[in-house]
Amino acid sequence: MATRNSLIMFALFIITILSSINVGLSARHLLQFPTIPNFHMPNLPPLPSSIPKLPNFPTTLPPMPSIPSLTPKVTMPPMPSFPIPKVAWPPMPATFSNVIPKIPFLFPSPIATNLAPN
Repeated sequence: MATRNSLIMFALFIITILSSINVGLSARHLLQFPTIPNFHMPNLPPLPSSIPKLPNFPTTLPPMPSIPSLTPKVTMPPMPSFPIPKVAWPPMPATFSNVIPKIPFLFPSPIATNLAPN
């Protein structure tokens, strides 16, 4: 499969090279002409002097038809009410500590090893 893909890529590469050679040769051939050939282009018809009026459309639309209901409206029964138990949360501390707790390392601290002279 890999050889097939590489052969396809090689063939596309060769086609690209050969097509660019043909383009270069044609450009050189065109540059050897003494003047640029004048290809006669047909003239476009003249633009109309007046713009035609648009037709008048009604400004009011007919009423939209109502969609008939195929099934009767179904009402849901009311949700059962369960008693919500009261939860007693523990009291929050009055002051918070700004000190970050230190995590003990089994090895020397990475900060201490990075600062050590070599």
